[in-house]
Amino acid sequence: PFNKMTNAAVLLIDMESSQLERDTPVQIEHQTTVLQAFSQLPQIVLEFYPLSNPNYNKPRTLGVLRSALSEQAIFIWKDHEDGFSGTVFHGRRPFSRNFFTNVSLEAHLEKLHTSDLIIMGYHRDFCVSATTESAINHGYSVHTSSDILCANNHDIKDISRHRVYARNHQVRLYSSATKLIEALT
Repeated sequence: PFNKMTNAAVLLIDMESSQLERDTPVQIEHQTTVLQAFSQLPQIVLEFYPLSNPNYNKPRTLGVLRSALSEQAIFIWKDHEDGFSGTVFHGRRPFSRNFFTNVSLEAHLEKLHTSDLIIMGYHRDFCVSATTESAINHGYSVHTSSDILCANNHDIKDISRHRVYARNHQVRLYSSATKLIEALT
């Protein structure tokens, strides 16, 4: 049970099959473990979908990760690197094609009274980095580890050196997903 933080949520960012590289199975395995360990927390899936391009294929998070999500997982489409800007809520699991509203990620987090975010995902076009930095700027504490981030993991080190981190210690970078789970349960 998640007993150390009561106002936390899990963010899974850009883990669509169309964007992933072939060398990510280890990270996906760790992400699955984290999703299962924190199944009682709100889980929010950010999927990249440029709403201005009607020809873009609708995103679909990897099946193995969809299977690990709680039944109450929330899916949000974003059309910017930063998950806090340009987001559109598009439903709960199972995927509802007809459920759209202009409610942002931030509105969902406020409704849930969230103060801490466990962030994991694919680092495509710096989306995890941009969302993490925005989360810090919005006052959230961030928890992550390099083994739950796919591709370009070096950029998470840049986040941890960010001035806001140095001042407020709002990013907690654990040595592994196992250590993150141990620390937060």
